[in-house]
Amino acid sequence: MVPTPYYGEISDYRYRLVDYVGDGILLGVSFGSPFHFVRGLRSSPRGARLAGGVHAIRTNVPRFAGEWGALMASLWAVESAVCLARGRREDHWNSIAAGATILGLANARRGVPAATLSALLGAASFAGLAGMWWTIELWHSRQHHRPTLPPRSPDESWLASRSNHWLHRVQVKCLHDFAH
Repeated sequence: MVPTPYYGEISDYRYRLVDYVGDGILLGVSFGSPFHFVRGLRSSPRGARLAGGVHAIRTNVPRFAGEWGALMASLWAVESAVCLARGRREDHWNSIAAGATILGLANARRGVPAATLSALLGAASFAGLAGMWWTIELWHSRQHHRPTLPPRSPDESWLASRSNHWLHRVQVKCLHDFAH
């Protein structure tokens, strides 16, 4: 029997770009659709609110999803550069440094204080995400090493106290047949 390959992680950097861009587009569509729908709902005249919400989604979400895809592509580029600069060490520090760099560069046109604040916010956000991911991985690895409990047999003393009822006799018969 051939083991099923694990498709969770893409090992080659060139192919991770497609994965990152796809995730960015998916995030842009997921977060942009409700945001622009509500925005279109609120700005439409009475009687045409639903049509205004759908129109806002159709006009704004493709642009929003493309921006998120481009943001994730640049995040991939910086994360790959940091990983290669560190000697191909893959850990969460690469993502934290890439998040700080990308958010700092995204707000560089607003000035040095805004870029610095955005970089710190990006580092803190990616550190929080890395901590959550590390906690989930730790919990998941402990679940695989947990010993299994032995199967419990029905408690006969509890069943004996209710032995005068006809439904109980059927249940005991079924439990007895199931156990043997």
